[in-house]
Amino acid sequence: MHFRRVWTVNWGRTARRVWAEAILDDCFGASAQLAFYFLLAFFPFDVFLATLAILVSGQPPDVVERAVLGVLAEVMPAQALETVQQNVTEILRVLQEKNLRLLIISALLALWPASGAMRAVIVTLNRAYNVREGRGPWRLYVLSIALTLAFSITALVGLPLFSFASQVREQVLDQAGPAWATAWHISGRIAAAMALVAGIEFVYYVAPNAKRPWHWITAGSIVAVILWVVATWAFTKYVSRFGRYEALYAGLGAPVVLLLWFYLTGLAILIGGEINAEIERQSGLIPSATVPAPPTVDAAGHDTRVRDEPPGEPD
Repeated sequence: MHFRRVWTVNWGRTARRVWAEAILDDCFGASAQLAFYFLLAFFPFDVFLATLAILVSGQPPDVVERAVLGVLAEVMPAQALETVQQNVTEILRVLQEKNLRLLIISALLALWPASGAMRAVIVTLNRAYNVREGRGPWRLYVLSIALTLAFSITALVGLPLFSFASQVREQVLDQAGPAWATAWHISGRIAAAMALVAGIEFVYYVAPNAKRPWHWITAGSIVAVILWVVATWAFTKYVSRFGRYEALYAGLGAPVVLLLWFYLTGLAILIGGEINAEIERQSGLIPSATVPAPPTVDAAGHDTRVRDEPPGEPD
């Protein structure tokens, strides 16, 4: 069946089914799990990026600090950025003496929780496609690390484009006028969004234990990026105008905002996967499990007999 048929589904019915499946597959609970892992991985990942930038570019720490914060300011709520800014400043003070050591340690510290987040994505996408996990635990662990590295590379390409488009826009405005500046700004953000779309689609393609045809762009990956951009914008506006998390959580206000932003990010990724699964299900592109698994194995690869069997009689 040709893949173009996935764009001709009943979108109203699809939206209702996606909402029902998101609740059934516990996407909201899985998003909280993703937010926790993202929070654990984010700061070591910042250390890794800052150390790598200093070693590769040879720039002084203050230049690297401005560059990193400029990229994050384009995609994060301002209140969450305060926590990141304090962390990055302290990190760069230490980097001047322990570059290589911190590079290795931070990479390992970031990889473990980030791969845990990817394993949570794998479980949720298996539920979305109604398939059981038949891949072995070591294969799953290697797969989660590979997906984490691939998605990190995509983010390193896509996210700086948001900041780069804004910075170059001022130069284009001075030299070519407002029309070309606007065109450059829009095209730069579209290129950044497409890089993120390709990275998310790669996760959707590899993560579930299902045979799916590869496509650079799908409705789910597009909606995931759009949801993330809109949710980030709306949440930033809410925090700046109405949210008073510092009054409720005292000194934890900024970390709570960061955690909520991670929650919205994880939810957007999972909703996109649910959209792809539902569209392909309606279009007849129903994937089958790539590795046959016994009926006693759930989406996470756990043996359900352990919890389903009644306890034995006491001796």
